[in-house]
Amino acid sequence: MRTGWAPSRWGIGLTVLLEKIAGVALVNKTRAILLMEGDYNMHNRVIFGDRMMSIAREHDLIPDDQYAEKESDGQDGAFMKRLVYDFSRLMKIALGIVSEDASNCYNRIAHPFCSLVFQAFGVAIASVIAMLSCIQRMKFYLRTAFGESPGFMTALLGTIIQGLCQGNAASPAGWSVVCAILLAAYNQGGHGAKIKPPIRGDHFETAGVLYVDDVDLFTMDATLDEEALWTEIQSSTLDWSGVLIGSGGTAKGEKCFGYLADYMWDESGQWHYTTPPTKPLVILLPDGTTEEITVLACDVHQVTLGVASSPDGNDQHQLAAEGKARDKWKSIRTKAEVWVNRLKNAHLPSKYVWVSYRLQLWSSVRYSLGVLSARLKDMTELCPRFAFEVLPYLGINRRVRAGWRYMHSAFGGFGLLDLATEVVISRVNLFLQHWDNPAPIGKTLRACMQALQLQCGCRGCPLSERFYPMGELCDHSWVTSFWECVSAYSIMIELDYPDLPLPRANDQMIMQVAISLGYTLAQLRSVNRCRVSSCSLFLSDIASADGRRVDPTRALPDVDYSATSAFDWPIEQPSAADWRIWQAFLQRLTLPDGTLLRTLGKWLYPSHRKWEWFYDPVSDIITRRLEDRQELYCLCPDDGPSTRQAQQYARTRTISLYEEVKGVPISVIDAGETIQRLAAGPPLAVTASECPENFFEFLRTWKGEWMWEDLHMPLGLDAVVSSIRNGSAIYVTDGSYMRTLDPLIDGAGWLIYCRTARRIVLKGSTAERNSKAGSYRGELLGLLAMHLWVAAVEEFYRLEEGPRGLIACDNLGAMNKAQLRRKKIKAGAKHSDILRVLRRLHNRRRGRKRQAFEYKHVYGHQDQQRLWSRLTLLEKLNCKCDSLAKAAVSRALREGIPITNARQLLPSESVAVFYNKGKLSSECGDDIRYQVGRVKARQFYVTQLGWSGAAFDQVDWEARDLALKGKPDMFKTWLAKQTSTFCATGLNMVRWFDSEVSECPNCGAPDERASHLLHCPDPGRFRLFRDRLQELGEWLRKPHTDPILADILEQYIFHRGEKTLASLCQGRWEFLKFAHAQDFIGWDHFLEGKIALELTPLLRDHLLCSPTVLTVSDWKKTFISHLLQLTHGQWIYRNITKHHQRYGQLKNIERRELLREIDQLMQTPPDEVPEDSKFLLEIDFQQLAEGRTEGQGYWIAAMRAAITARRRANGRWRHQQKRRRQMESLRRGVAEPLVPLYTFGADDNLAAFSAKRKHTAPGGSGSTADRSNKRLRKPD
Repeated sequence: MRTGWAPSRWGIGLTVLLEKIAGVALVNKTRAILLMEGDYNMHNRVIFGDRMMSIAREHDLIPDDQYAEKESDGQDGAFMKRLVYDFSRLMKIALGIVSEDASNCYNRIAHPFCSLVFQAFGVAIASVIAMLSCIQRMKFYLRTAFGESPGFMTALLGTIIQGLCQGNAASPAGWSVVCAILLAAYNQGGHGAKIKPPIRGDHFETAGVLYVDDVDLFTMDATLDEEALWTEIQSSTLDWSGVLIGSGGTAKGEKCFGYLADYMWDESGQWHYTTPPTKPLVILLPDGTTEEITVLACDVHQVTLGVASSPDGNDQHQLAAEGKARDKWKSIRTKAEVWVNRLKNAHLPSKYVWVSYRLQLWSSVRYSLGVLSARLKDMTELCPRFAFEVLPYLGINRRVRAGWRYMHSAFGGFGLLDLATEVVISRVNLFLQHWDNPAPIGKTLRACMQALQLQCGCRGCPLSERFYPMGELCDHSWVTSFWECVSAYSIMIELDYPDLPLPRANDQMIMQVAISLGYTLAQLRSVNRCRVSSCSLFLSDIASADGRRVDPTRALPDVDYSATSAFDWPIEQPSAADWRIWQAFLQRLTLPDGTLLRTLGKWLYPSHRKWEWFYDPVSDIITRRLEDRQELYCLCPDDGPSTRQAQQYARTRTISLYEEVKGVPISVIDAGETIQRLAAGPPLAVTASECPENFFEFLRTWKGEWMWEDLHMPLGLDAVVSSIRNGSAIYVTDGSYMRTLDPLIDGAGWLIYCRTARRIVLKGSTAERNSKAGSYRGELLGLLAMHLWVAAVEEFYRLEEGPRGLIACDNLGAMNKAQLRRKKIKAGAKHSDILRVLRRLHNRRRGRKRQAFEYKHVYGHQDQQRLWSRLTLLEKLNCKCDSLAKAAVSRALREGIPITNARQLLPSESVAVFYNKGKLSSECGDDIRYQVGRVKARQFYVTQLGWSGAAFDQVDWEARDLALKGKPDMFKTWLAKQTSTFCATGLNMVRWFDSEVSECPNCGAPDERASHLLHCPDPGRFRLFRDRLQELGEWLRKPHTDPILADILEQYIFHRGEKTLASLCQGRWEFLKFAHAQDFIGWDHFLEGKIALELTPLLRDHLLCSPTVLTVSDWKKTFISHLLQLTHGQWIYRNITKHHQRYGQLKNIERRELLREIDQLMQTPPDEVPEDSKFLLEIDFQQLAEGRTEGQGYWIAAMRAAITARRRANGRWRHQQKRRRQMESLRRGVAEPLVPLYTFGADDNLAAFSAKRKHTAPGGSGSTADRSNKRLRKPD
């Protein structure tokens, strides 16, 4: 590639047409893919797709507004659009959105333009020539169903082909870097959305969302009025289409559209979107003309990036829009309907339907779930009808209670996925990915959270508050719906989101006071609108300077209060009725004399309220601080006696805004040129310095102090800092995990070795309790500790340049994870909490010249392989780290880590999710499904099944869930049927399908129920029960179980509920607590895997002293599996004895019916059988009676057919004789009426007479003999 020469065969390509929509083969609905030579495409991939993009990513040349990038997807772009819509709606700032898609993006790139771009991104000119020259002379052959074309298409003489071609491995990378240049040129015009977080944070700008050829441009600026905003929207639209034309492309007019989200208020104080403007919105075309595009209303949905959205945030179109199977985009409801319709025609076994249900249906539905902002009530209404249709195909009877359908399988339910729960999981994953993202999507999410805080009026993060009633006061948005979800499902979110301190002593939040006064929701909305309009959050915001009265200016309507606060408040326009309720609320805060019920004290912290008036008692001067100047007021000359309340001050002069204001806050009555001074308040609080005095105070500001509890620095902190500053430090870490002792504890050890001092200058260790504990997590924990320590030293001591040293670790996978720079952490990533902190540390290093770490892998435990003197320095240090890590785990096991201390936030961790007192450190789907299922199951068991809450809480549901993981779907389905009693017992078959057999197939007990399964006295069933119990007993008698406990459990199971477990524990008081708890649950539930929690401490005490590798969880999992196998064996035995093809109960009943009919038919007179069928009466009936039922059925069918044939023949002969007599009578002149073949009565219906029998659908109400899975026949 040094010369730019390319083989001639590189200029030959084969074009194939692929269907964009399955089944639609129209040429304009297909995608043309060019198949190139393999080595040519490999060259393009390596040079452009790999090396060029690596350079671009290393130097941050790809803008964050491009979402068709590594570690980003279309869902992120759709989420960004949603957040911008929400921020505009929460703050009531007008927003313009223009969707301006590019036409044939890859095929319209001009080669001169992209050549310059490629060279600017570091590609050699020879490689650029080699790729583009082949495209310019490309010979396009075509392949169709009829074969390959003999001729080809190429450029006309004197012309060349432009574009990069679809199918070229360099096309995605080429379009990405071209868009980066186009976006840079577009941003030069100052376009985009200007977003400023309302409370804290720097303002930022975002141009829009770019995903390949889909482009959504944002225009938002709070300083622009409606006319200026529309002008800016038009200007940005023309500029983007202009830069697109400059690269060789153009906008596709029929796919372009725009929105203008502006706001207006009615007389009741409610806001609405304005109507779309009548002015045209145009795009620029390559020939210099313009084309008008549609401007839509804010409630009109459009599908972009696979998600139907609109500025009003309504998701009903995405949830339940009507559609067809061949539509390119389908709503969730349509996807479910299409899947069910295909399922009806597939005739799949139930086990494969379960696979399709999880991997086909829900995999297609999950893409857009996290982006949805619909309320929970809107999503819970979508699933029931769909679930009802799919139940028979999953092997579940439709008559099962609704509560069992969506219940988690661990609690006895069928485990159907619930849309609301899946939406919550997707939202949590999306929130974790983007909360601390330094890109515009993360900043916009934080800005929306701050806007929501101002709207609801809470001190800190709204997610830590209860949703009702404060959440009902806020406008609809994604963060509002997310708040509702985490509140409804008791999910705790810990954020790096500081609370606003109460500015004054005895201060309170205004909305908390209003809620405590018992206002209705409508009244709270009125109070909240006026509070937001007056820019007030605390009582101190509406109080006078002395804190004794309400500031009368805060109750005035039609006043702009925005200048009185340092925050950017949402716009509200309360009605007159709202202001009356607000004034009444202020009166309830005061006594009859106007004094506050609880006067405010001194200022404790700085307030967001900007005080306008200040009084200096020394000079007796009042200063008024305005936006651009300061005005001074002096005391007016006295004409007579006056009081302090009646003192008048007149304006004397104006001074610069930047001169220091002297005095304390004061309240005044403004009368224009003169003012009346009221009581002054205490001096304002001074902003405290946030700079820590020493390094360890700085380290505590990052939280996670538990990680640094065991630190040792033999030479002091200065030696550690010096080794890090000069780059002589070697950082070594190792992890430890002792699963047999405690599977929830892991640890890490680390040290810093100074090559200059040739000594260890720091060593430390820590242990944590986590549900995902393991040796790999311990390794990651040690690497995180080293990165955190070095980052803290560099930031505190301002180390900007120089080498960072060497990091050594014996886990290559963990080391590779630690050095990656990520834009986001995927939802399914293991130990994502550690990876998010590492990502944050990498982002902190942006802009610094200090070199990156050097990573080196070292083999672990080398002291067990070689002599200590033969080990290298790194190997020796690794062995020391291993000892530190093991000591930390041993110390945690010995001293214990309290369960209540499971909420261990990592240092510098910006977001963490806690559920059921545990931290979700990996993919949260399974944990949230289990916890949500537990809440719903407890309510169902108590209200529907008659359980007590105490009995439910005594069951070890987590052990049952662990035992069922990995079990086949059909096994879980059977267990759910047995638990819910909706299994195919005799009594249920009589109820559902009018079966005539209800007795037990083994013992003959009438009305067989699910509870009879484990109590059947049949000898064969009891023999199987005893054999399975013997297998369980052999497992229990192994060293991992207390022999006495094993004997008690075996005896308890053997007596089949006739004896209580407590009665078998006589003299063994240590087992009584577990026995009473298990007896409270019941023997039948015990055989279904519901064991008591009190068994856990008994197992832990024994396993710690036994020679086994089993943990408590392993023991319970295996024990429950044995119990379920015992119960399942009874069900299999019962089914075989009932449904066996030769000796089953149903076959025996069928045989008796056949023998009875054979006995009747063998008495048939020979004259009733045709001559050619009389052999049927000459067979050996003894042999027939002893033969198979199939042969008996054939003989009965043949006899019935013979008898019917004989009767028809006799009837035909009699009819012929009668017709002959009639004809003879006619010839003799005697008329007799002709006999018709069939006589219709007055009530007969010809349509009913000729109607065809319908097939009964699966799970229908017909009998078992009529059931069929065939489709309904087409009408005649």
